[in-house]
Parts: sequence; C-alpha cells; structure tokens
Amino acid sequence: MVSVDHTLRATSGRETAPDDVVDRLLWQDAREILGRHARPGRDGGCDWCGGAWPCHSRRAAEHALAASRRSWREGWTARHDLNSVRVVARADRRKVAVS
Repeated sequence: MVSVDHTLRATSGRETAPDDVVDRLLWQDAREILGRHARPGRDGGCDWCGGAWPCHSRRAAEHALAASRRSWREGWTARHDLNSVRVVARADRRKVAVS
C-alpha cells in the first residue's frame, strides 16, 4: 500500500495550489503562462507574444487551469497542449534571435 503525505507544500517560492486541484504541476504551469500572457498590448495584441488577443497561449493556459481540477484524461490533453505552446514559443524566439 502506498502512503502519500499531503502536508508537504511547494517551497520553491511558487504559489501553492488550492485543495481542489488534482494536477498541481499542470496548475502551476498554467498560472505561469497566464502570468506572461496577462493582458493585451496597446496594439490590441498580446503584450508578451504579440498574437491576437486572447492569444493561443493564453487560451491553452486557461483550458489547462480548468483541466487541472478535473480528471486525469483532461489534464493529460491540456498538458500536451501547453507543451506544444512552449515548443512553438521557443522556436519563435530562435527565429527572432537569428534575424
């Protein structure tokens, strides 16, 4: 039988997830991305990535935040979507750095 100590909390300075969150890592990742893609810029695009507001990254993070409270199946899909957003963002930064 496996015993889990639920009294341990993150000590890395990150915000602690609410008790109803099933997938805490997904919740933290979604909050991190939402923090970056927080508001539209002056031109109406995302202040972080420039995409049309609300940008794809923000929408994926909002979905992941909701999925972090649901079954593992929804969390699994949302995690895949968030990882895809990160890969695209890294590729875009490389193009800008090269240009």
